[in-house]
Amino acid sequence: MSVSFNKQLCEKALRECYHDATCKGGLIEFTQQIRTYENNFQGKYSVTQEDLTKLFSEKVWRDCKKVGGHRKIENIVTGTVIEYANHDNSRGIDPGAVMTIFSAVQEHLNILCNQIFAYKINNWKNEPDYLASVERFIALKK
Repeated sequence: MSVSFNKQLCEKALRECYHDATCKGGLIEFTQQIRTYENNFQGKYSVTQEDLTKLFSEKVWRDCKKVGGHRKIENIVTGTVIEYANHDNSRGIDPGAVMTIFSAVQEHLNILCNQIFAYKINNWKNEPDYLASVERFIALKK
């Protein structure tokens, strides 16, 4: 009984991760915003604190309680850790910090896409097979 319950929780977390990645204003859109159409990463100059606050869902990102004006979160599925200054940045987030966040988000998306959801074609265009993804996730965690 408990094994299926854990699998149900895993499936729910994977569904939330897929939603966080693909929803409007989600992680994939964030990476596209940073890269820009020209692929020159000019979007790193326009990220605000509000953008980051909305980006990471509390359903799958665990707050690691960092002190000193920083926010540290960890994804409960991939284990990806993201840390950034959580100050009032009315002029935007430091572009170097944005690139660090971008890299961590891209790593998170790659783990989901390649190792857990195992997309081969049409990455992120269709929802994955969650039952098979749960099995891959459990194998990955062993």
